[in-house]
Amino acid sequence: WTSLAFLLITLLSVTLIPTSVSAVYSWKVCNGKENLPIQVESLSLSPDSPKRGVVMTVKVNGTNMGTEIRDGVFIISAKYMGIHVYSRRDPLCQSLGCPLPSGPFSSDIGYMLPYYAPPGQYEVMLQVLDTAGEEDICLVLDMSIRATDTLARAWQMSFDDKFRRHDSRKLKLGR
Repeated sequence: WTSLAFLLITLLSVTLIPTSVSAVYSWKVCNGKENLPIQVESLSLSPDSPKRGVVMTVKVNGTNMGTEIRDGVFIISAKYMGIHVYSRRDPLCQSLGCPLPSGPFSSDIGYMLPYYAPPGQYEVMLQVLDTAGEEDICLVLDMSIRATDTLARAWQMSFDDKFRRHDSRKLKLGR
């Protein structure tokens, strides 16, 4: 009965685990920050469904309504299910490239999503501060990362390993 119970629980677990990564995302300008010098018209993620252990690229298209930006700080922070889990400050020129001219622009920002990132709801804040510490841009990206096929493979490997061990014991006993 123990082996049968293990087999049933494992099969049920594997079939209930999603076998692909999918993410849904949306973005908005931070509340009360609609009139900052950099106006964002679009934001997209690549791949569309971010994957753990893979670089996620955020592409931003917008217009710099102010003067050319030659220096500053790029800040990214993340909350997982409402709990702050990540923060990073980089020189603006390292993250977005400098100078950021007045007028229309397009910029890509790439970040590796850790392979250990748990599935769930994330809120990611993206900010650019000028050299005086004034905000030029503030965006909030909401995204959901679901379990990956890696988890399903791990369960399957665990099942296969236990099944092989069980079979080998059975064969030895039968001789």
